[in-house]
Amino acid sequence: MTISNQVNAVAYIRIACIAVSGDDDPRILDQRNQIEKFCRLRGWSLIQVFTDHGFGGHTDARPAFQQMMDQARSDHHPFDFIVVSNRSRIARGIVLLDSWLEKLAVWNVSMVSVGDDDGDLAWPAVPATKIFEDYEARQKGRKSEESR
Repeated sequence: MTISNQVNAVAYIRIACIAVSGDDDPRILDQRNQIEKFCRLRGWSLIQVFTDHGFGGHTDARPAFQQMMDQARSDHHPFDFIVVSNRSRIARGIVLLDSWLEKLAVWNVSMVSVGDDDGDLAWPAVPATKIFEDYEARQKGRKSEESR
């Protein structure tokens, strides 16, 4: 955790397919722009961006994700928040997401989604919204397979 009053954040960006245009892929740029705006509006310093290309959200075996979590786990982690455009960027399954949220809490790092409501009712709604996100992801996967 930072010692000063400055809040340091990192961004985590993930797309399931390999970005042909690298970090200039519109999906990556959109996530990054959302996160940068979110941090700017709160006066947070965005100190690093972690990006994984070609990895689904049902596994945590992602290089940039693991590097970010290794930093979060360290005794002198350089950031207070992990900011994502959507919770599904961290994990598609509720069990995996819950597991990481618990670890982050122990490490004194918070994860926040650009789409989260700032109100007190945001956290209790997470399990319900994850159910719908999981359903949506399965539907997208089926449609993708059917179009092949």
